[in-house]
Amino acid sequence: MSRSVIAVTFAAFFVATATAQQNIPTGGPIPDRRGLNNTFDGPRVTSQVEEVVRRVAGNVYVIAGSGGNIEAQAGSDGILLVDDNFTIFYPKILAAIRQLSDKPVRIIVNTHSHPDHNQNNANFAKQGALIFAHPNTRLALMQQRGPSPVPAEGLPQMTSSERITFHFNGEDVTYLSLKPSHTNGDVAVYFHGSDVFAFGDVFTTDYPAIGVEQGGTIENFIDNYNLALQMTTPNTIFVPGHGQLSRARRCHCRSRRNHYDSRPLSRNGQKRHDSRTDYAGASVKGIRCPLCDRELRPQRPAEQHPLVPADVRGSKGPPGAA
Repeated sequence: MSRSVIAVTFAAFFVATATAQQNIPTGGPIPDRRGLNNTFDGPRVTSQVEEVVRRVAGNVYVIAGSGGNIEAQAGSDGILLVDDNFTIFYPKILAAIRQLSDKPVRIIVNTHSHPDHNQNNANFAKQGALIFAHPNTRLALMQQRGPSPVPAEGLPQMTSSERITFHFNGEDVTYLSLKPSHTNGDVAVYFHGSDVFAFGDVFTTDYPAIGVEQGGTIENFIDNYNLALQMTTPNTIFVPGHGQLSRARRCHCRSRRNHYDSRPLSRNGQKRHDSRTDYAGASVKGIRCPLCDRELRPQRPAEQHPLVPADVRGSKGPPGAA
């Protein structure tokens, strides 16, 4: 093959990739289906799931279908993913990634141990991806039993409870260990240049699911929100683990923080004494334990839940993510 033919081929590839990215809308609605669990693969339902790609800001995109949102940073160095969703949707997720780039997936960060965020670890690891997670996330995946044990190749190869900075695709990307909230292995990722903060399930657009048995507390949620607000900018977009980008603005994270920090947690007007008191007067353990095995089943919409701050609950949010 002559040099001129090779040059034309590469030029055509870059033009095609750039064109595909230009056709991806910024913001807008994304699917938020939570009715599937990690053992369900019925084609009648899964065939209806489509993976939607939206640009968040800068080099960062979100891929959403069913289960946790996937954040994808694309550039000349390759693809960095935050979470990777269910195995059953791997072909559709890969097709969505190919709308962004034909580069390999080189880095994956697991925000926590729940399967709707990491079941494709093994698929991407076989292609050479390096997977990062909190040590407690790796331990939880090693101990996972039942119908879907995690294969050895699906375990994170790199674990840390300290901050890590990736210099990737022309921007600094911070891996940030969080205080136990949703699980005891929560991490977040901040894309500094794109100004996008991927929060995992510590920030969703409905009420918080607190991992009480793993040390999660509402106080830790508040501390994690404070940390995120301190290290980001007025324009940062917070991508939720589940939910719409239109509610992912900084003001909503701040409002959520303020709401949890100031609201008495019982209906009878008594002040909160500790994190074992739930918002409705029942124990957090009492409401959380039934969710442990059924977390991915449909939940009450945010608009109907009394815990969601009024400005979030009553607002459809501005159009778009930016």
